[in-house]
Amino acid sequence: MEDVIKQVVKLKPNKSPGPDEVFAKVLKECKEERDEGKIDSETHENYFSADRHALTTIKLKLELAKIEREQQKDALQIRKEEAAIKEEEQERESALKKEQQEREVALKEHEMALKKEETALLQERERVQLEARQRYLEMQCEHDKK
Repeated sequence: MEDVIKQVVKLKPNKSPGPDEVFAKVLKECKEERDEGKIDSETHENYFSADRHALTTIKLKLELAKIEREQQKDALQIRKEEAAIKEEEQERESALKKEQQEREVALKEHEMALKKEETALLQERERVQLEARQRYLEMQCEHDKK
């Protein structure tokens, strides 16, 4: 026991706890109270036991908080990814609509060009028919004169 007390005296109070999860400051305070006769061995053990339980509870709460933060980060990342996917879908829809409108305009322009060509062909046909009719009439007139 004396070896333990010597080691407790050497501990620096602001250091992290050891594997037993008890802070050096707590050990020093307990040693002082024991030296002063304020606590006996059983009380001393109960004090450490309660301290260990409190530390375990704190560690578990910290771990739970860490897990909850990670879940929140994951949820935020998922929402960001969903928003990015939705934005991409909207951009694709917009691009498809624009492409469809451009095709409709091109189709209407093509239809108009075809109608112009059809009109020009009909006019050409009428002109050719008129010329043929005129030649026929001229030939008939010449034939009637003979």
